[in-house]
Amino acid sequence: MNDRHAPGGLLEADVTKQIKDFMRWRGWRPVRFQRTIVPGQFQTGEPGVPDFQFIRYLHTGFPGLAVLCWVEMKRATRGRLQEHQIAWRDREHALGAIVLKASNIKDFEAEYERLFGWLQTEEWVRGDQREMRFEAVL
Repeated sequence: MNDRHAPGGLLEADVTKQIKDFMRWRGWRPVRFQRTIVPGQFQTGEPGVPDFQFIRYLHTGFPGLAVLCWVEMKRATRGRLQEHQIAWRDREHALGAIVLKASNIKDFEAEYERLFGWLQTEEWVRGDQREMRFEAVL
């Protein structure tokens, strides 16, 4: 029996909810990606594409200007990337993308602050013209 409250006991669905709530609170829009294959018929998505793309539009007077981050959600235990996911990540990194793996909120928050803390500075929040309240995403 899985104990979600035990260390490493969070399911991927739990991690996904935490990361999505955190990113929404910070002003990002989550977009779900999923690879679908119907043998002999069609396929959608790219092999290895992460679970989510998060977009944060920058309200700077230049329409369409945004910051983008890809996130692969994994449960804390057995949360390793597969070879095709590593290949996808490496190709995107070479193009300049940010591709993260999230298996717990604590490590994700630290990486977020390192990469995107500048978005939460007074200048950017003021430019966004939105009040940011965590309660709004619960």
